[in-house]
Amino acid sequence: IEHQALEIITGQLRQVVASMTIEQINRDRERFENTIRSHVGKELEKLERLMALRDEVRAGDVVAVTLFQRTLRNEVWLQQLAANFRNIATFLETRGASLVIFGDVPLMSLTAVTATSTPSSWCSNCWARSRENCTIFGWAWHEHVEDTWRNLATERGNVHFFSPFHLFCDENHICDGSVPGTGVPAYRDTDHLNTFGSLYLAPFVHCFF
Repeated sequence: IEHQALEIITGQLRQVVASMTIEQINRDRERFENTIRSHVGKELEKLERLMALRDEVRAGDVVAVTLFQRTLRNEVWLQQLAANFRNIATFLETRGASLVIFGDVPLMSLTAVTATSTPSSWCSNCWARSRENCTIFGWAWHEHVEDTWRNLATERGNVHFFSPFHLFCDENHICDGSVPGTGVPAYRDTDHLNTFGSLYLAPFVHCFF
């Protein structure tokens, strides 16, 4: 725990320093300190939850984490999160527990989800998009992120990765925001499934486990 806390503080310090010039740091020390405190505080809250988890995990338990595309902005963030997952996996292994990482669903445009409240007016073909356009930071980055989790699952016997992304795109890699093959809206907003989308996804999750 102490080692991970040190990694978090050091990592956040590097990010803040990288986001400011030397002149800004020297000119506004208070802002510099407040920014570090804010960033570190959020990460330490996560560590506190991990410490609470330490007292609750039992053999056979499965700890599931979900990821959102917008939270992984660059390689530094990705590698820091991967390192955190490795630490969590190491701890869970000592308890005979597993870690399951859930990837993100395709990101729909705002236009695509405006009809979710009125299924009768749902027109999936009106906003069908290629999977490459259903990510925030581009397809290459999306694949790199998912490959990172796949590699981690291969590296660690108690880590598993489930990606629902492709389940919402057809054989031509077109994603239209509907439950595949039905035309029924699957989203309640740009990146959250509604009841229909969740019911469609549930059997795949069940089979995964």
